[in-house]
This record gives sequence, structure tokens and C-alpha cells, in this order.
Amino acid sequence: MMRYGMPEYRLPYDILDKDINFIVSLGVELKTNTTVGKDLSLETIQKENDVVMLASGFHGGRSTRVPGTDHRMVFQAVDLLARITKGEDFPVEREIVVIGGGNVAMDMARSLARLQKQKYGQVNLIVTCLETRDIMPADDEEIEEGTEEGITFYPGRGPEEIIIENDQVRGLKTSRCTRVFNDQKMFAPEFDKTDIQVFPASMVVEAIGQAPEFSYFDPFKDQVEMNGRRIKVDSYYQTSLPWLFVLGDIIKGPDVINGIETGHQAALGVDYYLTHREHDEISTMDDLLGIARQYQQAQVEGLETLLNQGFFVPEDFLSRLATSKDAARAQLVRLDELLLNKNTRIHLRQELPRVQRRRDYDYLLRFPSITVDSKSSMASALAESFASGFRLYKDLLFLTKSKEMEFALDTLAETSKKMEALWST
Repeated sequence: MMRYGMPEYRLPYDILDKDINFIVSLGVELKTNTTVGKDLSLETIQKENDVVMLASGFHGGRSTRVPGTDHRMVFQAVDLLARITKGEDFPVEREIVVIGGGNVAMDMARSLARLQKQKYGQVNLIVTCLETRDIMPADDEEIEEGTEEGITFYPGRGPEEIIIENDQVRGLKTSRCTRVFNDQKMFAPEFDKTDIQVFPASMVVEAIGQAPEFSYFDPFKDQVEMNGRRIKVDSYYQTSLPWLFVLGDIIKGPDVINGIETGHQAALGVDYYLTHREHDEISTMDDLLGIARQYQQAQVEGLETLLNQGFFVPEDFLSRLATSKDAARAQLVRLDELLLNKNTRIHLRQELPRVQRRRDYDYLLRFPSITVDSKSSMASALAESFASGFRLYKDLLFLTKSKEMEFALDTLAETSKKMEALWST
């Protein structure tokens, strides 16, 4: 959907290609031009794999089903957007009406407006929807930019029929929508049938919503627990069939950000399922700084142990060890200040912007085995220890929104970097 359901001006394809190529570089195998349920059954996929993740998106369009929508010059937005991406030819008429008030309707209208401008030198395109301007679901900037491109908006109107004469589309007949939702906030539009307006058009595009094409799931639909019309999933998007995870549009609705978020969370669930591990998410900065403190405490103790073996430590290393111990202890004190500072406590309790796992920080709690047998191995182990600290504090920098925290973490990172350099020379 990110490729074929969104125009390039919204999501540049070179950026999308960069992300896809990175994923492939990690060892992911792509099998394209394959229709599940036709070229390959879901049953076969399940038999050949330990886990199956369904993220097939909303590739089907919804129709108003008013008279005339089965005409060849009435299109679904999701289909036309895909044809534009593929470079396929389709008719671009002088007069077009797009039905819908969401961002997909804006994508479709703006794309067609640009094609009209190229072909005819002018834009003659109308967008109409049930919602009045103040409650249109599209982003305000999309509507404003569409207006700047020459699109005319007629909100608050509902389609009655596609007017067809001599087998040609001539326009869209609409009535005024008096309200979209009932008192229970349920979708239940009402219309004033005496207020009729006809928009001339020889091409109509429906962009009122999307739906999943889910027939490939039929072999398992009686085996999985449902939540109304959707498959029931847990917080990791795992279904009642343990091997099956369902995520993205078909669970959360058509939205790129939600799709990516559900992918991250489902990946954690798959990892827990395959490794039989207990859940070990870290949800707050407080938890992460607690791990950082354990690391700093272990580092201080390790350096003190080396200094206590002073007779066995090469003499030229003693001053560097003392400097390193003082730096590590200062870092420990700085962490304690952060953990106890009432001004930062509110930031420590806030949810992290992305899920972390305790196991990902296990490397910090294993202070490198340091022997005095070899100066090079000793220096290498100490450099590795401080490099781990630098990596930790840089990671934490990307997870905080507090300026005070950023300054403290940046200082901790720079100290670790200097100590790493001290032992790398």
C-alpha cells in the first residue's frame, strides 16, 4: 500500500526503496508477483514456516452502491492510485468528480488534478463528501493545498446516483447531508431529498474507504477467535492460533504509522513465541537508567579491583586506571543525580517512544574479563567497556524529549568516548 496506495509526492519512492533495500540487506527474501490464495495457499505457507504474519493491507475499495456505480467510467480510488504508480494508461476526463472527504480522496483528487493540468492546461475537478467542511476527516493542509491546485470542494452532500445518458456518464446527482452520525455517534447519515445538486462529470471516482481482500484466509476463518468482524489479537498481534500474527491495516485500519507500529510490536511477539522467552519490555526511561546505573556500578567495581592489584598491573597503566575509575565514579554520581532529581522524575516516568527489551542491554552487565597477563588484552577489554557505555548513552539520547536529560546523557556519552580513546591508544 505504501507503494501503490499513496502518490509519490506524499511518500517519495526513492525513500521507500531505500528502506526496502535495507530490509533485504538484512537477509529478508522477497517473493513478489505472488497472489496468496491463488498462486500460493495460506495453508502451504503455514506448513513451511513456524510463524505467519498477515499484513496484506486494504487493497479493496468501498462503493457507495448508488445507481450507476457499475459503469466503466466509475472508478475506485485505490485502483487508480495503483495504476498511476505503475504508469498504466487510463482515461483522464475534462470533468471529474471525486466522492470522499478523507486523505485518500485528497490523494486521488490532487493526482488527477495534476494529470488534468498536464493534458488540458486547466483543472476541472470537484470533491464532494457527506461531512461538512468542519468535520471532514482529511487533513486541513491537504484541503488547502488541493484548493490551491484548482480543486473545488462541495462538502456536506451525499451521492444519489450517477447520471448516465446514451451509455455515457454525465454527472453525479447529490442531496444535502443533514447529519452524518446519530446521537450515539454511530454512522447513520440523513439527507434532505429536496435539496438536490448535480455536478457535471464524465468520470467519477469513489474514495469513501478501503477494505481488505481477505479471501485467502478462508481455510482458517473458523479456527481463529474473532472480535466482531475483525480477528481478535493480543497486544503483540498474536491470534488464538499461536503461529498466526495479524497486523497493519487489517487490524488498525489504513494508516502507515499504525502499520509500522504494529510491525514493531508483532516482531517482539514473534521473538517471544519462537524463543519461548518471558516478556521483558522496558517501558520508561527510569527502567533504562536503572540498567545504566548497574552498568556503571559494575564498571567502577571492576576498575577498583584492578587498582587493588596494583603490584601486578603494568606501572604505566596505573595512572590511566585511576583516571578511568574517577571518570566512571563521576558517571555513577551523575546517574544518581538524574534518578533523584525531582525536576527529571516526570520525564523518567514517561513512556518510551519505542519498545525496548531488557535482553538488548545484557551486554552492559557483563563487565569484560580483564587479565593483567597481556597489556594489549587488558587495554582492549577496558576500551570495550567504555565503548559499551558510549553506545548506551547515545541510544538513550534518542529516547528522551527532556533537554535537561539530553545534556546529562550527552555528557555521559562524551566521557565514555574519551575513556575509550584513552585505552585505544
